[in-house]
Amino acid sequence: MKKNEHGLYEADIDGEKYEFEKWGAEDALDVLIDISQMVGKPLGMAIATMLGKEGLEKDVDPNMVGSVFESLFQNCNKANTKPLIKKLCSEKVMCGGKKISFDKHYEDRLMHCFKVVKANLEVQYGNFFGELLELTKLRGALLK
Repeated sequence: MKKNEHGLYEADIDGEKYEFEKWGAEDALDVLIDISQMVGKPLGMAIATMLGKEGLEKDVDPNMVGSVFESLFQNCNKANTKPLIKKLCSEKVMCGGKKISFDKHYEDRLMHCFKVVKANLEVQYGNFFGELLELTKLRGALLK
C-alpha cells in the first residue's frame, strides 16, 4: 500500500487501481466499534484458544472453530453488517479515478468487494490489529 501525491492510498486489486481516502478519527473509531461488536467475542475466543498455556503453537480445537463462527454469525445481521461493508468498499473509495457506486461496481462480482474491504481496513487501521494481537500475547505471557 502506498500513498500517492494526492494523499490517497493506492492498491492494485485484481488488476484494478483503487484509491482510498483516510478517515478522520471519529469515523475510524465508529467503524472500529462496529467491527468490535461483530467480531470481538469470536476473535477473543480464537485468540484465547491459540494462546493456551503453550503460546501460539497450540493446536486449535476444531470444536472451538465452530464456536467462533457461530458466535460471529450471531453478531452479524443485515442492519449492522451491510452498511459497514458498503462503507468499507465504496465510501471514500475510488477505482480508476472514479467514485464507486456499490450496486454497479460490484454487480456480478460480489466477492470482489471483500478484497476491497480488506485493503481499506489496512489503510484505515494499519497495523492496529497486529499490535492488538501482540498486546494479547504479552497479556497471555504475563498470566502464565
